[in-house]
Parts: sequence; structure tokens; C-alpha cells
Amino acid sequence: MKITVIGTGYVGLVSGTCLADLGNGVLCLDINSEKIELLNSGCVPIHEPGLAEVFQRNVAPGRLQFTDDVAASVAHGLVQIIAVAHHLKTAVPLTCNMSLQHAVLLST
Repeated sequence: MKITVIGTGYVGLVSGTCLADLGNGVLCLDINSEKIELLNSGCVPIHEPGLAEVFQRNVAPGRLQFTDDVAASVAHGLVQIIAVAHHLKTAVPLTCNMSLQHAVLLST
């Protein structure tokens, strides 16, 4: 299955890597082009035990790819997973700032 993961932070990168390891074709999108260049060069910018090995195992055959091209990422995935930050406010009543999720939806 072709899957797009929007966001390459801790949740997006780990999720995308694991989905690729299950045999899916995963394209991860991030608007930070420097981060995309880093990922495309084979560097894993976060620490999670075993992640680097699983990352390399899936990048090498092309199951896990990275882009900053919104149109290409939307066209790629039958499934689109939004894994961008949400800012939970601890004040009562609890609220969640979903502006980043809204921005993703508006840009697609």
C-alpha cells in the first residue's frame, strides 16, 4: 500500500519507518527542506533504539522516501497520515491548538 506521512518528527518518522518495514511504500513529507535533505542523506535525527537499522533497511530498497513537495506527497498516498505537532494547553478547560493540522489540510 502507498502511504503518505505528513510530518517527520518523532511520531511521523517512527511511524513511517515502521509502516515501510511492514512492506508499504511510504513517502514522508515535511516543510523543513533541511530536515528532508538530512533524511535523504541517510541520517536519522532522533534517537529511538533500533530505529537507525530499520530506517536504513527501508530506505535502501526505496520503501521509505522523503520529500518537501506537498503535491507529490498527496498524489502518492492512498492513506494520508497527519503526524504534526499539536499544542495541548494545560489550562482548564483543556484545549488543543490544531492550527498546524488545519494548515496541512488547507495546503493539500
